[in-house]
Amino acid sequence: MRACPECAHRQPDGMACTSCGYDGLLDLGDMRHRELLRDIDRRKLDRHTDRSRKIAVALAMAIVMGAWFIPGYWAARRAAIALPFLADQWAIMIVIALGISRLVERMAPKPKFPWIDDYGNP
Repeated sequence: MRACPECAHRQPDGMACTSCGYDGLLDLGDMRHRELLRDIDRRKLDRHTDRSRKIAVALAMAIVMGAWFIPGYWAARRAAIALPFLADQWAIMIVIALGISRLVERMAPKPKFPWIDDYGNP
């Protein structure tokens, strides 16, 4: 059995993918090829995680810095949770970023090759 790394189409034999025409089919009987397909899925998930982490941090910073311009924010901060060197602001940014990243994790991409474990583990 062979698989196309571009479109994840499986086919019994051949040199080119019958679905997309890609000519670099991988043999699913070869442990190295299966590991390569798992690595493709892992990299796709890593890219999503990195991108979502950067977005979460940027949004958290924008929310906290935007709150600085709300009238009465600094007075309320002094009365409630003022810490030196704006440590409370850093803590709020961290909590918001963690919350956003947890929400975005739910939108993680599905594996391109969910059937790869049916052919054996490395």
